[in-house]
Amino acid sequence: MPILAGVPLGGASNDSGVVAVASMKYGPQVETFHCLAQRLELGVHDALKSVNATNHFKIFLSTLHSLFSQSPKKPARAEGCCL
Repeated sequence: MPILAGVPLGGASNDSGVVAVASMKYGPQVETFHCLAQRLELGVHDALKSVNATNHFKIFLSTLHSLFSQSPKKPARAEGCCL
């Protein structure tokens, strides 16, 4: 009797230990695939990567985030919230 099992990996790579152990135990019968949301995210990421304007905007936002996340005001605000 064939067995069908799904293992949600929470965004982990398909090469994780769970898949490796299942592959060793059941051999070539183990089929791995990304869920629909993961495949959509990978497709959008690849599409945006090929457009220079979006790459520059992503770098700009990343730099802006880094700048503001290192602000000395950030810990002071956190202390004010955590009384």
